[in-house]
Amino acid sequence: MQVPAVQRCISLLSNDVGRMPAKVQEWSGGQWIDAPTSSVQDLLETQPNAYQTRHEFLALAVRDYLLYGNFLAYIDRAGDRIELQPIPFGSWSVNYKVNEGKLDYSLHGQHGINPSSVIHFRNDLSPTPFWGASILENHRAVVEMMVAQTRAASRAFKQAMGKTILSAPEGVNLSPDAVEKIQQKFAEVHGSYENWDRPVVTGDGLTANIFQAEPYGLNRDAWQQGTKEIARAFGVPLSMLFDSDQAGMTSSGTAPREMFGYIESALKPLTNRLAEQLAFKLLPAGKRCRITFDFRKILLGDTPSAIAAIRQGIDASIISAAEGRAMLDLAPGPEELEEFVISKNYTQQSSPDADDVSVDASAGSEE
Repeated sequence: MQVPAVQRCISLLSNDVGRMPAKVQEWSGGQWIDAPTSSVQDLLETQPNAYQTRHEFLALAVRDYLLYGNFLAYIDRAGDRIELQPIPFGSWSVNYKVNEGKLDYSLHGQHGINPSSVIHFRNDLSPTPFWGASILENHRAVVEMMVAQTRAASRAFKQAMGKTILSAPEGVNLSPDAVEKIQQKFAEVHGSYENWDRPVVTGDGLTANIFQAEPYGLNRDAWQQGTKEIARAFGVPLSMLFDSDQAGMTSSGTAPREMFGYIESALKPLTNRLAEQLAFKLLPAGKRCRITFDFRKILLGDTPSAIAAIRQGIDASIISAAEGRAMLDLAPGPEELEEFVISKNYTQQSSPDADDVSVDASAGSEE
């Protein structure tokens, strides 16, 4: 987390997952529909325990997943109520006995915890069974290089301070006591990196000059390459790291194509693994159910872009006006808004009312 690019990637991903709505769905009538209200749905919509909001819990889960490759939460069941208590990384362990084919967990010194009692969100890119591999561990060389550069620049800044020469005007001879007092005072006011930016004010005709070169900075090319590698490892566009994008443009904005790539390569793998683990441990077995995250708010972007995208969806009969208002957190409005708008450009061909009826082979007939 000393590397700004790493901190930025983890902050983006954890907060984006934390703010996305999640819901329980079940398979019915050949399609996925929202499941009736349940304790699991309440947990996903409100808070997973008495100490954290849903955003805090999900953001912590993603942060531990990215930093350590693993996140664990204990499932506290009390009747119909379910709570998820996060377990700090380092205070639990996985016990897998290969010869017996048995898996259990140890939490805070308690052994033999059944896997059904925990949510274990882990990165599957690991050679160790039932243990996740950290993204940072898999890209250790790049991260260590950037940490080393940061520390080297810090040491150079603190230790390689330029030496200042105070010169008296020609013909003026300062006494030894005066020289010593000036040196002591200057060292007290300007002698460390903490006050290096304090201006030097001279009097009695004294002039100040820098004798030593300024401290060197980071190797910019190596730093930029390291930032690119970290962005690639996390699946985050460079423009989101306030660096240059794929086209070489420097901007703090993110193009739509990059946003789609961010969702597909970074967010969806995270939410899919998290949703599958939650569904596996919390939803009833033998029933076709799933937990899904809603990416629409992330895709909408700023308000003008969101309105334009929703309007296109309404015009193409993909969503109703009421659904579009719901995406903007607005009230549904009149009942008429629940109906789908059939744009003339999207009218089914060969319909008697279609524009192409004169050129269609059926001429609009029902035969």
